[in-house]
Amino acid sequence: MNYELAKKLKNAGFPFREVQEIIKLQPNAGWFTLMASFINFDGVDYYMPTLSELIEVVGGGFAELQRNGSFTRYTPKNDKWIAWGVNRSIMGGGKTPSEAVANLYLELNKK
Repeated sequence: MNYELAKKLKNAGFPFREVQEIIKLQPNAGWFTLMASFINFDGVDYYMPTLSELIEVVGGGFAELQRNGSFTRYTPKNDKWIAWGVNRSIMGGGKTPSEAVANLYLELNKK
């Protein structure tokens, strides 16, 4: 997940957790594990969610995740993954499964 997408998620209200909170919850977590799982917004490090955490936050709005094959008419050609909403009229695409679910979250939480 890149910074721009993470920033959009934060602005849409996605519940990022500070890395310090994660360290308190997982005191034996190694630095290398955390190093690959955070992003900095305005001087504060935030834990980047895993795919399962993204799906959990989307909750009842999530239906399924598919590798983009025959659905190219729905998404840009660069999107290799599609996350479908429950009624299949809302979807998010991305280069990775995490990006697709993050974009589904953004679609479901448009203001």
